Amino acid sequence: MEQVFIDLGDKIQIKIKHLKINTILACHTYDANNNIVKEAYSPFTKEDIDGIINSGIEEIYYSKKDASAYQPLYEKNLKDYLNKNVYKGPRTIALETQKTAIKAVDNIISKAKENTNIDFNLSQSAVNSI
Repeated sequence: MEQVFIDLGDKIQIKIKHLKINTILACHTYDANNNIVKEAYSPFTKEDIDGIINSGIEEIYYSKKDASAYQPLYEKNLKDYLNKNVYKGPRTIALETQKTAIKAVDNIISKAKENTNIDFNLSQSAVNSI
């Protein structure tokens, strides 16, 4: 089976044929000449993917250093998104359930960053409540 991501040491190579519509990557992606192909946290559209393929590009790259630099921005944006959208409009689930769901997401992010096992009991509890 062909790998989707190939570790080249200082950067990661991604084969275009493996990109799916709405794929979001945590940092800018570049072509072989270091031209930006797609900005961080911007979903790839069908038009993006078709355009890349039509330009003859078969793979794109991102820097491992760039990925770690964008992590705090990603976490801030995710928390901002949850805070703005979870508490908007009429309540369809209890406020306590929403808070539990946010805690579960925070826990998953924290454990993933620490590269430790994730206990999904809190997540399962939130999902069951919803």
